[in-house]
Amino acid sequence: MVSKIDNSKLFEKFALKPQQQQAPAPVTQQAEVVPVQVQKEMEGVQAKTHEPKQDELNIGHASDHMVSNDALTKMKVQVEKTSKLPEYAIRGMKGDQDANFYEFLELGKVPYFLGGAVLTACYAAGGKGAAPFVTRMGAGAAFFYTAAMLGKNAIALPVQLLRGIDLNHPYRDIVDCRAVDAQGTSPKKKEYHKVFESIDFTRWDLLENHEKGDVKNNPRLINAKYDRIAKKMGIKEKDLNDSDSTLRAYIKKTLVMSKAAQYMSIALFAPLAIGVANVREMESLGHNMFGDIAKHLAKPKADATIASTTKDVFSIIKSATTDVIGRSFKSLWTGEGNTHTIKGVKNTIGSVKTSDLFKQMTGGEFFQSLNGLLKKHGGKALILAPLVTSVAANAWIYFHTNAGKKKVLPAAEFAIDKQRLAEQSAQGDNTQQVKPQ
Repeated sequence: MVSKIDNSKLFEKFALKPQQQQAPAPVTQQAEVVPVQVQKEMEGVQAKTHEPKQDELNIGHASDHMVSNDALTKMKVQVEKTSKLPEYAIRGMKGDQDANFYEFLELGKVPYFLGGAVLTACYAAGGKGAAPFVTRMGAGAAFFYTAAMLGKNAIALPVQLLRGIDLNHPYRDIVDCRAVDAQGTSPKKKEYHKVFESIDFTRWDLLENHEKGDVKNNPRLINAKYDRIAKKMGIKEKDLNDSDSTLRAYIKKTLVMSKAAQYMSIALFAPLAIGVANVREMESLGHNMFGDIAKHLAKPKADATIASTTKDVFSIIKSATTDVIGRSFKSLWTGEGNTHTIKGVKNTIGSVKTSDLFKQMTGGEFFQSLNGLLKKHGGKALILAPLVTSVAANAWIYFHTNAGKKKVLPAAEFAIDKQRLAEQSAQGDNTQQVKPQ
């Protein structure tokens, strides 16, 4: 006999009543398992009390921003960057984890600027006999650095005036350092970069204006800096719809051409500096200048005044520096001054004459004529090459970065033109749908 079981009664028998249902177990917060080695490191970090420097306190809530591009501010930025070099060197030698590639590149300036001084000091060890050569060597090192600066500014200044792009415009970059305690306290430090450092690292966001003017009620003020550059670029419209998007390609093109022109300009200014330094007259640069000033101050004239004494001192400085440099340029231009470079070539040719075989292979007369040509016109070429090249390079940049050739619609016409294009597109779609039977 088969027994039948009522399923509903069986369910009611084993079903839990509401008051018998078990409440979910309270979630207990489990302690985070931290390795012993990590605990020791955290304890060591907590034991070190971090006292923020005044510089860190000042920039604790700061953000990246462009600084003024006037000459005084740029000089202050350079002085501040130079004063940080010993700190960068110490941190780098200690293996500080906050030392970065920016500091490494900044330290590269130390051997660049000290190299000329160290080389001159090595020649100065030759004593009094080497004094004239040391004077020319020191002048050559100083002229080389000056030539590098002139080569850059010969391109940067015209680009700023004609295109509104300051290649040397600095901005302050706030960098977060690693945490110094378990609470995550992270000090900050500042670096100075250039807004137009390269096409890959141009700070487009800093060119937007979010501070000056009523930007909230007039959003077009955001592109005020771009609008000023647009006028320099040749765009005549006063009310551009989207000047930042329009100009970015032209700005990148300007940066590429300007950087290339700067390298070329420096490569031509540097030989000029070396050529002037090798003129024989440069040996008298600064000769007895300080001794003459001391004698003049020790035994002044009976009717001397402060103004006349100051004038005499400046006259001594002028005769020992700028007058000598002026005569050196003149000698280099005329070719009359006996430069050591040309003398070295002449001596080499004289030794060639002693070897008939080598004379037959190379042709001594050719080298003699070449030496005479270089002596007469070589100085002119050294002086004119950087000047003509800089002018040509600026003209090249100016004509190839003219955005005025491109049709740019003002904002008032942009919406109308966009609607017209949309209507034309719609009409074109309708005509394509109607097919001939």
